[in-house]
Amino acid sequence: MGLAISFVATAKEKVWYHGCPKRGKGCYNTNLTDKGGCCIWYNEAQYLGDIEEHLGITIQQVSKEMKIKADEFDGKVVYGEKKKEL
Repeated sequence: MGLAISFVATAKEKVWYHGCPKRGKGCYNTNLTDKGGCCIWYNEAQYLGDIEEHLGITIQQVSKEMKIKADEFDGKVVYGEKKKEL
């Protein structure tokens, strides 16, 4: 059992996506790729939805107050605990 924490933006973010010959070195072209630039809109919320759909589950989200709801694993998993030899 592992623990994964991801920070997912609620708004789209303009990010570098270099397609230029120098692969970003010395590039300052902030236009979108469809306008000949080296940026795209990155929609993390959409990607999270795609992952949830692929896995067939809803990934738990933390509230703004940083409170985490209990689930079926609550209290049953100790992170960092070594497997016992049989």
